[in-house]
Amino acid sequence: MPFYNKPKNWIDFTIASLIQKVLRHPCSTADFSVLKEFVIEGWLDDQRKWHMKNARTKKHTEDQLRGTVLFFFWGTLLMALFHLSEIGHEHSAATNKILSLMSK
Repeated sequence: MPFYNKPKNWIDFTIASLIQKVLRHPCSTADFSVLKEFVIEGWLDDQRKWHMKNARTKKHTEDQLRGTVLFFFWGTLLMALFHLSEIGHEHSAATNKILSLMSK
C-alpha cells in the first residue's frame, strides 16, 4: 500500500500544523498576575508548608535518635570502665548463685 500513512507521518503532520497555527496567531502579552497569585497561594504555599513541617519532623526524629545513640554509647563506655577497674566484680555467695542460675 503505497498511500498508507505510517504513525510517524501523522505525528509529524500534527506537530507541524500546530506550529503553523501558533505562528499565524501569536499571543498578545497578557497579564498573568492573577494566575501567578493563584499558583502561589493554591499550590506553592501548601508545598512550602508541607516541606517545612516535614523538615521539623525529620529534625526532631534525628535529634531523638542522636540522643538515644549517645545514651547507649556513654552507658556502654561507663560499664566498660567499671569492668576495666574491676568495680562490681566482688559478689556475695547469693549473688553468684543468682547469676549462675540466670546464665543457665
